[in-house]
Amino acid sequence: MEQNTEEATDNNSTFEDELYWCQRHLEEKLIAKRVSPREAQSILKSLKLLSNPKTPFIKKRQVMRLTCGDYRQAMQKQVKEIENLIHDCELDHVENNSSGRVLRKAAASSNETESREPAFLFNFPQPEGGQDIFK
Repeated sequence: MEQNTEEATDNNSTFEDELYWCQRHLEEKLIAKRVSPREAQSILKSLKLLSNPKTPFIKKRQVMRLTCGDYRQAMQKQVKEIENLIHDCELDHVENNSSGRVLRKAAASSNETESREPAFLFNFPQPEGGQDIFK
């Protein structure tokens, strides 16, 4: 009895995956390719049937087969392509070579900034008569 419930949940989850894949495939087809208005109408009708929870299981399978062809084989092919891409993109471990130089900017302490004179001073002429206007 337990095997039947496990098989039913596996079948249901695979059907949900297949249904999701077919819906995405139809949406991509509608967006990416230039389709005639008649084909677009057919795709939209199929999407509406597939997304409706009241549509019978068998009807959904028929629509999936008609619109996506052999969708199970296409799904497996897509999974293999993705696995190959992931395999090709694997990163190799790089050993840490500490021969490179790293320069870090150190924060200056307040004592150092007070003791230093500014690097640039304005050299304005002193006002005549020794009177400072700004004091």
